[in-house]
Amino acid sequence: MKKKGIILFVFVLILSMFLFSQETITIFHAGSLTLPFKIITNNFTKDTGIKVLTVSGGSRGLIRQVTELGKTPDILASADYRLIKEMMFPKYSDTLYEFATNRMVITMSPYSKWLKKINSDNWYKIIEKKDFILAHSDPDIDPCGYRARMVLQLSEKFYNIKGFYTLIKNKIGSKWIRPKSVELLALLETGEIDGAFEYKSVSLQHKLPYVSLPDNVNLGNPKFDKYYSQAKVILKGKKGKELYGKSIVYGITILKKAHNKKGAEKFIKYLLSEKGGKLLIKAYQEPIIPPVKITDNK
Repeated sequence: MKKKGIILFVFVLILSMFLFSQETITIFHAGSLTLPFKIITNNFTKDTGIKVLTVSGGSRGLIRQVTELGKTPDILASADYRLIKEMMFPKYSDTLYEFATNRMVITMSPYSKWLKKINSDNWYKIIEKKDFILAHSDPDIDPCGYRARMVLQLSEKFYNIKGFYTLIKNKIGSKWIRPKSVELLALLETGEIDGAFEYKSVSLQHKLPYVSLPDNVNLGNPKFDKYYSQAKVILKGKKGKELYGKSIVYGITILKKAHNKKGAEKFIKYLLSEKGGKLLIKAYQEPIIPPVKITDNK
C-alpha cells in the first residue's frame, strides 16, 4: 500500500508540474466573441500546445479593468476597435488589428406572440406597442448597448418618426438593460422579453430568430458610415465621452505589459490566418480579409 501511495504521489507531482509549466496566455474579449473564441482557442491549443484562459464581458468594461484596476491580460479583443485606440493608446497598447465585422438585428424570443407578426418592414411599428418588451445591453459598458441607441436614432431619421428614439429609450428604461448583450439571451430563451438588440452573429450562434434591419440603420455597411455618423451617444464618465455612429468593426491588441508576449503574438497570427478566418466564419462571425493594422502613429 505504501509503495502504491508513493507511486501515486509521484504521478500527481509530475502531472502538477507539467500543468504548471504549460505555456498559457490570457484573453479578455467581448461577450459576443464567446463562441468564436471558444472554437478558435480550442483549435489553437490543439495546434500549438499553448493553453488559453479567457474572460468575457462588455468591451468598455473590460478595458476599464485594465486602465483603472490594473488587470493585465495578454490580449484584449473589443467589439469596437475604437475603444482600444481611444482608451488604451499609447500607455497600454500601441498596435491593434481590425479583424471582424457584424451588424445589428432584433433578436426575438421563440415564445413571443409577436414573432410571426414582426418583420423587416414593420419592426419599428411593432416595438412601439405597449406590450412589446424590448431590451438592450448597458451603453456605458457594452458597445452593443450604445449601438442599440444609435440604431434607434438612425431609425427616427430614416423612417421620419419624430420622438421615436426618446419613446423607445424611455420604454426600455433601466428595467430591461443588462451589463452585456449575451446576458439578454436567457430572457429571450425563457420568453421573459419579446426582443432584444443583438448582433446578427449572436442570434445565429444561439439559433434564435431575428429581424434584419435595413443597411441605413443596422451599422453593418461601411458605405453608410457618413449616414451612421449622424447618431451620437454620450457615455457616462468625468468628461461624458461622445461616440458617433460607425459601421461595426472588432479590434484586437496585445498589451504592452503582456506576461506572455510571444504566446500572444502566436495567437494573433493564428486568428488572422486563413484558418482563423475559416473558424470565425464557422462561428457566424465575418472576418475582415485582409485584417487592418492600426498603430499609435497612424
